[in-house]
Amino acid sequence: MGKSLKKYATKLYKHFQNENIESSMYASPWFITIFAHVLPFPLVLRIWDIYLYEGMNFIFKISLAILKLNQKKLLLLHYEDIIVYFNKIRTKIGDWEKLLKTAVSFNISDKLIEKWAAGCGLQEENK
Repeated sequence: MGKSLKKYATKLYKHFQNENIESSMYASPWFITIFAHVLPFPLVLRIWDIYLYEGMNFIFKISLAILKLNQKKLLLLHYEDIIVYFNKIRTKIGDWEKLLKTAVSFNISDKLIEKWAAGCGLQEENK
């Protein structure tokens, strides 16, 4: 997630680095539950529909859209407040259509995700 953040939201990436915020601190529950734990369920169902059609790259796109749409606020916060903000992210997502449109606007291919995963040591064996 960090590499995608660095590419698509550089200011936020640098701010998170300065505040010692690791992507696992906010993105792990997103990826593990495919947002079921952190977003309103009707929105989760829409995300799942697109995820089943597009694949894993859509999960990255939604993650980036959440960060991008909340970037202004997050840039003003420090470590503790960023953690609290992410714990309440469900209440920060106002316009679902804007979130989905922002997500689909990112050009993230499966090959790019594989490249990022390889950089993290997550590549598939025997490929």
